[in-house]
Amino acid sequence: MYQPFIICIGLRYIFKKKFYQLEQFTAYTSILAITLGVTALIVTLSIMNGVEQKLEQKILNIVPHVLLTSQTQNINPENNKKYFLKNLRGITQANTIVNFDGILQSSNNISFGKIIGINPTDYEPLSRFMIYGSTKQLIPNKYYVIISATLAQHLKVQIGDNIRIILPNITKITPIGRIPTQRLFQIIGIYITNTNVDDYQLLINQEDGAHLLHLPTTHITNWRLWLKEPLKINSFNKQKLPKNVIFKTDWREYQGNTFKAIQMEKNMMGLLLSSIILISGINILTYSSLLITEKKQEIAILKTYGLNTKKIILLFSIQGTCIGGMGTIFGILCGYLITKNINWITAMCNLLNNEEILPVQIKTSQITVITIITILISCLSTLYSAKTATNINVIETLQQNE
Repeated sequence: MYQPFIICIGLRYIFKKKFYQLEQFTAYTSILAITLGVTALIVTLSIMNGVEQKLEQKILNIVPHVLLTSQTQNINPENNKKYFLKNLRGITQANTIVNFDGILQSSNNISFGKIIGINPTDYEPLSRFMIYGSTKQLIPNKYYVIISATLAQHLKVQIGDNIRIILPNITKITPIGRIPTQRLFQIIGIYITNTNVDDYQLLINQEDGAHLLHLPTTHITNWRLWLKEPLKINSFNKQKLPKNVIFKTDWREYQGNTFKAIQMEKNMMGLLLSSIILISGINILTYSSLLITEKKQEIAILKTYGLNTKKIILLFSIQGTCIGGMGTIFGILCGYLITKNINWITAMCNLLNNEEILPVQIKTSQITVITIITILISCLSTLYSAKTATNINVIETLQQNE
């Protein structure tokens, strides 16, 4: 018996019945449920992907992805840059900084800040957010500083004012004893990123930072690296570093909780919406069981013509796969169309303010996984009922028909 014959019978059982019959109604309900489940999964995950991508662009393009240092936090960077760019995979930028924490004091207020000493000629992500001044104005030995608008407002200072940077952990000996290292810096620039970086970060010249830490002017405390794929930080951590450099920290220390929360929400939403597909699998099982009960006599006749166990299982597996495949195709089409037009839909329904735009990112890998799992669940849902069909007693069934 040829396989196309089995396929024809399986498809006839699905489509050659009236809608109001229970088993046919159950089949169409299963297709609709799978369509809704796949659509909801694609739309929800695409929006979550978009939010994650937007945060990655907004936050991870500002902060360094990896900070490297040495045991003494005193590095001569002469040969390391070539090593990083040639031997470490996935790096887009690598530059030196002098990094330390300090107390910020103005004539009106006091605050805490993270001071970053940079080389004005190196790549600096904050330069794109300058509203006054430029990072290239950070001339050595002039003791200039660039602060955020948030810190300027808190300290009640403006361009041209001075702030005092105090390092409580670094002291120097004076005639009156040991006192914390401190220095007046003149504000020559202000930036705004609208992220939490505005709450604490300041920029000074790298040599001025080395002076405050009592380091040689050519030495640094950290290497600052940016990666092509910052979310895959674990793969970077497995790479070998130079002997004099140790791994210190990465972006997860400051921003990790935000991305963990998004990933957890994505997993929970995916799990909850997948329950719709699981319920559809139960509907398919119900449909197959009702169909077998109705078609006992036809199955018995087919068995007399040589339809063996494998072919009976294939017959009903075709139905589950067909139902799951149709629901998946409709769900992918609906999910893609809704995702592409989600902002138009929300605007038409007044669900968001006119200025708000939902970020979306459709991932082919996610759609592929959803498709495989949905069709697999649909196919497996028919195996139990198909197994019961193979146990039909041919003689008793045909005698009942008489």
